[in-house]
Amino acid sequence: MARAIETDRRRDNPTGFSLAETLVVMSVVAILASIVAPQIQESVSHYAVDVAAETFTARLSLARAIAVREGSQARLELDVNASRFLVTVDTTTDGSGVWDTVGVVVDISDANINISSADSVFCFAPRGLATGGSPCASGETFIVFARGNFADTVRLTTLGKVLR
Repeated sequence: MARAIETDRRRDNPTGFSLAETLVVMSVVAILASIVAPQIQESVSHYAVDVAAETFTARLSLARAIAVREGSQARLELDVNASRFLVTVDTTTDGSGVWDTVGVVVDISDANINISSADSVFCFAPRGLATGGSPCASGETFIVFARGNFADTVRLTTLGKVLR
């Protein structure tokens, strides 16, 4: 008889959730996820574009600083098709053009960011000023980083100042 009473108590005090309760909670979570997911994706796109533009700005500043420190021409080379850029410096004393890479090649192709620019080589003279002439950009240049609805622009002035 003791067993029968014990079994009845378990039926009167159920533990856990019913199938209906579980389905309601899962439905609410799915609705919230469908509302929040696009906003998260937009934030990630905005962040990726911002990081790419900031990294490019830092590399332009590095190229300028290397030119001053080494007392020779330095440049930032931009490959818009491969979405990558690198800083190089002329390692010869006579300026004959033996170029060596400074640091790492920055590759942002995995971030699906489009880069657009009228120029692809940005040169700095030993005094840190931008220099023109082939293959270097001459005049003011705009470099645009874009992904989805977001875009960020880096501007290199005629004198070599970097603006965002």
